[in-house]
Amino acid sequence: MFALADDEDGFLERTLRGQEDILLEEQLLEEHNLTDLFPYGLPAGFIWDDIMTDDAALITLRRKLRAAFMTPKEKREEAKKNREFKKQCKANENWGVLNNWTTCKAGSKKRYEVIIYEHALTKERRHEIEELLSSDNERMMLTCRSLKKAFIWQNADAEKIAREKLLSLLRPAQVRALELTDAFCEPKTRSGLHYIIRRNRPTLAFRAQEDGSFHFVSGLCSHPTGYYANTYTGFLCPSDEMIAHLLMIRYDEIGFWKTANPKRVSDVTVGF
Repeated sequence: MFALADDEDGFLERTLRGQEDILLEEQLLEEHNLTDLFPYGLPAGFIWDDIMTDDAALITLRRKLRAAFMTPKEKREEAKKNREFKKQCKANENWGVLNNWTTCKAGSKKRYEVIIYEHALTKERRHEIEELLSSDNERMMLTCRSLKKAFIWQNADAEKIAREKLLSLLRPAQVRALELTDAFCEPKTRSGLHYIIRRNRPTLAFRAQEDGSFHFVSGLCSHPTGYYANTYTGFLCPSDEMIAHLLMIRYDEIGFWKTANPKRVSDVTVGF
């Protein structure tokens, strides 16, 4: 409720507008006879928010619903943006990323990302240098954006149901760990890896060494249906995403690695 106590930045206004959008989305689903296709409703904020998804059906539906909301002027502006985007994609279609890394100037705390591109046909190369936020600021921004998206869009009742289901799948020690830390460890699998499955953060894969130490392998970011850009917040409630990670690790570990986005330990988005 902290967000309701201080509304200097219009947070409450956006929250209420978000709830109205949800009602409009439900109405449009009924009008277009799409309730059977999405019996549990669309991800909240699906039409207007900065969502990231690879689901072709969701992408197509979002385009249709956006069109239903737009005025003729907004449709023309959207069409213009799409033409410019396609033109840009065509101009860059033969360019690929050859290498990229993060660096900083001597004596400076500023961080930069260097990206090297190579043309597939001519082998010509070019580069871009982009200044990055400090890691502390980036972590803070990720956390604040995630809190905001979850507060506005996610369903607390759905989370309670998913939490009960998640607890039913865990061993007693895992239940205790989850209740105390919002994370639990899935012990050694066929691959020899252990996994720490965390609430609202990427899953961590590591290997236990003979001397008792641990070797970090990768952070694994996976959202079954999609997520809100530049956040840890997925379309599904947190416990549903933890269930998805757990079941994939237990029954299709290779498939989990194929669909997840692996991240280095130094990556800010790993959430250490």
